[in-house]
Amino acid sequence: MNTQQTELYQNIQKFSLDDADAVLSFTYRLAKDNGWTTKYTQRVINEYKKFAFLAVIAGHPVSPSAQVDQVWHLHLTYTHSYWDEFCGKILHKSLHHHPSSGGYSEQEKHRRWYNETLISYEKIFNERPPIDIWQSSNIQFDNNVQFTRVNTRCYWIVPKPSFTFLRLPALKSMLIALLSFMLVLAMSSLFPLIANTHNYSNNLNSSELMMSQVAENTPRPGNRPTSTFENNHTTSDKASEWSWWWLLWLPILIFCFLSRGGNSNGGDNNNNCNSCAGCM
Repeated sequence: MNTQQTELYQNIQKFSLDDADAVLSFTYRLAKDNGWTTKYTQRVINEYKKFAFLAVIAGHPVSPSAQVDQVWHLHLTYTHSYWDEFCGKILHKSLHHHPSSGGYSEQEKHRRWYNETLISYEKIFNERPPIDIWQSSNIQFDNNVQFTRVNTRCYWIVPKPSFTFLRLPALKSMLIALLSFMLVLAMSSLFPLIANTHNYSNNLNSSELMMSQVAENTPRPGNRPTSTFENNHTTSDKASEWSWWWLLWLPILIFCFLSRGGNSNGGDNNNNCNSCAGCM
């Protein structure tokens, strides 16, 4: 760095995103919105300042990581701090945010800018960017990350398993056929259960007749006669056992089918705000 660049970097580092008079500080809001610890949030803010410095002196378009982009998004909502104080008095230039317009060529362009940003980072700061904040381009652009705002006071956040092999059309067709087969077996097991339940109801209505028939039959040792009621009850239990066994697997298979990871758009990050460029 030359003298002018060093002075600029020092001014950026001294700039505080937190308002001393605010009850809810920028750092607290950023940590709360993203579920980060205070220490990690402060590290990401520091990387955001380095990113802004790179955007001024790198000489090429730059692209932030997902974490740095979250700081940038929030800072843009503090319009006076961002445009008047940060861009106007510190950077002395306007740093605009340009989300990706989508498509394969746009994605490759931002991938190239992101790789160039990582190279310039290592060259200017003489250190490698922290991997827990600056991911590799493969992770940054190939995970098809989709973000949504969730109120964690009302909802639990449970990670969804990723079954990438389900993206193959042949495996999808096989899984759909298997689900259909399992559904047919489950329904075929339910029909005898319903029929036996109806018979069981009829047998209850004629319980006096069955008891009289059982009383007339003298049981012999080791050869007790079996009533019609007991036969129907045993058949009903078997049908119930089989129907519940098949029904147990149905939600599991459906869950596996619906839990496939990523989009089916060939790696296009149209809904992803990770690929943004800072152009002067």
